Amino acid sequence: MAHDPRPARVAGHSHRRRRGALIGLAGLVVGASLTFALEHPAEQTPSAAEVITLAAPPIHGTLVVDRRAWGSSITLTATGLPSTGQVSLVVRSTGGQVVDAAWRAIGPQRINVQAPTPFQPSAIAATTLVAHGRHTTVLWSWHRLGTEPGTT
Repeated sequence: MAHDPRPARVAGHSHRRRRGALIGLAGLVVGASLTFALEHPAEQTPSAAEVITLAAPPIHGTLVVDRRAWGSSITLTATGLPSTGQVSLVVRSTGGQVVDAAWRAIGPQRINVQAPTPFQPSAIAATTLVAHGRHTTVLWSWHRLGTEPGTT
């Protein structure tokens, strides 16, 4: 039986066309994705603007201020805070506005608290940890005006 080369050529040609179409389709998907990304930019990956060490025995930890498009996100990680009562992280801006992130202490375990603020990191003038009970007690504070973190 004689072999007809024509169907093989058509099949091979069809395979090349399919491969070309797939490459073209992949290019369209990449192009559309790139166009969408350029028209709808995601929030930039935040960079830690400041990392402040809490070293006011018995309190130890860090306060990390991350820059966001809308202000900043502050992450407090600490040990040595009161194990009962209410504790708050008070953030004051250079303009005098205050954000107070409060929580109820339920034990001596390590805490990790996140507090969003509308202030850019450079506009944060002070942060203070306060214990609320019979008396309000400042546990730790930091002021941008050149003072080092410590108790007041």
